[in-house]
Amino acid sequence: MAASWAEPFALADEEWPSSGVLTAREAVTKRGPLQTTRGAPGEVIVRTTIPIRWLEPVARDLNRMLSLPEGWDSYGANVVRSEAAAAVIKLLARIGNDVKAPSLHPTPAGGILMEWNTPLGGLEIEVEREDRICLLAEESGAGVVIEEEGVGFTRFLIDFLPKVSHLIPRA
Repeated sequence: MAASWAEPFALADEEWPSSGVLTAREAVTKRGPLQTTRGAPGEVIVRTTIPIRWLEPVARDLNRMLSLPEGWDSYGANVVRSEAAAAVIKLLARIGNDVKAPSLHPTPAGGILMEWNTPLGGLEIEVEREDRICLLAEESGAGVVIEEEGVGFTRFLIDFLPKVSHLIPRA
């Protein structure tokens, strides 16, 4: 199913819908800079009131991935779930608005792989949904530093992000 992304624009709090599924509202405060909503099936809409460096390339890549059909890899891969796309946006919003956009890749299970490679090492974060994040961090010359599967969003932010944030390049 095709996805669509709203162009970034300001939205006053009183204009924000009081009903509907808010998939990343808690990622920022009520007056925060970024919010996502789930629209029609396969659609995630992003609204922002500040410039976010990674939003345009990430939105473009997520839009492409959300439009992939069932079996897109010719081996029966699942469609990329809008919950995974919203979780990627939420996670990036917590990491910061000044990070370089990660390379994004669909996974056969319907999730999204975020990847950064720098001279310091590499970081892979696979997001299936908000409560299932997998992480692989490698530092140059040191090999695998952290490898975790099935981590929830809050645990990722508290226990793992501080340990791997140096592997995420800033714009």
